[in-house]
Amino acid sequence: MILQREAPVFSKAGLTQLTVTAAVYGILIALANHFMMTQAGFELRPGAFVPVVAGLLFGLPAAVGSFIGNFVSSHFTGYELLPNLYFSLLNFLLAYTPYRLWYGYQSHKATLYIYNNRTFLKFVLLNLLGGSSLSILASLFIRGISGITSPGMIFVTFANNFAFPLMFGLPVLLLWDKYVGTEYYRPYEEPRFWHSFARLALPALIILELASLYPLCTGQLTQQTCMTFACVGALLWFLSVQLPSEYHTHPEETDGFQTLVSSVAIRLFVGADLIVLLTLIVSTHFSGYTLAIWQNQQHWLKLCTNIIICLAVLVIGIYLVLLIMESSLTQRLKVLCARVREYLKTHDQSHLQHGLNKSTRRNELDTLEYSLQKMGEDITRYLTDLDRTIAEQEAMNTQLRIANSIQNGILPDLKSIAPQLPGYSIDGGMQPAKFIGGDAYDAFLLDSDHLIISVADVSGKGVPAALFMMITQTLLRQNAHEMPLAEAIRQTNEALVKHNEQCLFVTVWLAQLELSTGHISYINAGHNPSLLTGPEGGRCLWLDKLSGPVLGLMPDLTFTVHEANLPAGGRLLLYTDGLNEAENANHEFFGNERLERSFLSANQPQQILADIAGFVQNAEQSDDMTYLWLQRKEAAHEAAE
Repeated sequence: MILQREAPVFSKAGLTQLTVTAAVYGILIALANHFMMTQAGFELRPGAFVPVVAGLLFGLPAAVGSFIGNFVSSHFTGYELLPNLYFSLLNFLLAYTPYRLWYGYQSHKATLYIYNNRTFLKFVLLNLLGGSSLSILASLFIRGISGITSPGMIFVTFANNFAFPLMFGLPVLLLWDKYVGTEYYRPYEEPRFWHSFARLALPALIILELASLYPLCTGQLTQQTCMTFACVGALLWFLSVQLPSEYHTHPEETDGFQTLVSSVAIRLFVGADLIVLLTLIVSTHFSGYTLAIWQNQQHWLKLCTNIIICLAVLVIGIYLVLLIMESSLTQRLKVLCARVREYLKTHDQSHLQHGLNKSTRRNELDTLEYSLQKMGEDITRYLTDLDRTIAEQEAMNTQLRIANSIQNGILPDLKSIAPQLPGYSIDGGMQPAKFIGGDAYDAFLLDSDHLIISVADVSGKGVPAALFMMITQTLLRQNAHEMPLAEAIRQTNEALVKHNEQCLFVTVWLAQLELSTGHISYINAGHNPSLLTGPEGGRCLWLDKLSGPVLGLMPDLTFTVHEANLPAGGRLLLYTDGLNEAENANHEFFGNERLERSFLSANQPQQILADIAGFVQNAEQSDDMTYLWLQRKEAAHEAAE
């Protein structure tokens, strides 16, 4: 629901509202004057709901439109100027009164969004005030200028301006709210000095009407007194609509949904309206066949009487239905909604505790309350478990970060080794896919002329793989110091097989480099082939000869040592499959061909990593990425000289 300021009369929106109201109201008055005239000047007017509805929706522009529509239509019907002006003024007040009082009287307790029995009763009372005021003041004025009056005139006028706004007005408002997306216009108000008189004018008007009603019906008032009462009453009525607006937005407005109470009211009133319309159509139809009946005021008076009686029964019945619904259903649902809102704010389960169990449930609302109670318990339990899980995860992450630091500390410090490698440069790194990885590289000197280098990759990831790799790296380093390569890797495999209940395995590329000659003796235990280039870098050699299977699965294995040579100016790249099997968002691998081209064009390993990052872009890293880069700058003996 949208609540905005009242449009000025001479604005585009105000003129549109004024014109539509005047046109609709004028046409309905003309039809009533032609078909439903009870006697001269008094007709049955079903269109009387238009001023009330339009006034509540749009305010002053609709009230002015009601004045114009009534004046123009009655003028062409044959009304004299003075009575027409007075009756049009009363129609202006009939349209403006509900609007001003709705937003001015106890506006902090009710909203134009008719959603409960209180707002329904307020709408009925405002229609009662408007209908009774117009009927009494109009009768006083007619009595004052013509000396003619009767209870029938008062009754027909009251029926027009109370029954039809209630019968047709309320359904129109409710349907408007449901289907039009409702734009309501609250009064635009600035403080005025006469506002203080408004609160006195309304009770004074009611007292005047009650005091004059009985003498008017019995003909005890003189014409002069009637005219005086009519003028004073119109003035008091005008002052009463000057009540200042103190309106505040209500939760029901901001929610903007059709409540159960208003939905029931729509259906009840629409059904009753169809019956009333059918009655009017049938009565008008039969009146057309019998001129005596058409001219007989009693015909329409009886019809009005029956409509009023039926309406009274209907209003009382609907009010009781809404009252029962609100006390037994709507109010309980509101309490449930409030409890749920409090629970969402505080997460305090006590807001949803109702002391219900399966044996105490008597109806659907009890079942709903029980379900909310169980839901609160489940959510509270889930949040408690979630907090504990988050705390445990934070503790685990802290431990993993510590493990990552330990793992990085185990890797060789290549900067301290580099000064001991005359004519060579060395670099290496590891980027784990998780906190810690299952890859490792190593480099250490056996003596001044022999360097051991290795890269290994354990199956799996995470903590188990990291622990298995630490054991493997320790064994390789220890065995390589004490025995030849083939025996060192064989002994490492035997040790891993004995303590491998998880059936993990590790691939290893292990080599011994003679620094003075560049001669390489290497063993490849199920690992990726290494890359080797000559001094010009024009072609790449894949050191792809396998020495044996992976380590850790089968005992009693032997491994073959292969030979290669790193020439002066050449480069050697040891890596794990995290480089050549890096995936992009399309699940494409970086591949051996791209790795070879990148290696040939790179002057340092960071260029290869940059090429991989450009290929992968924003895709998540799927495996650990580990490399060891060795470059021979010049012959070892030249460096020694």
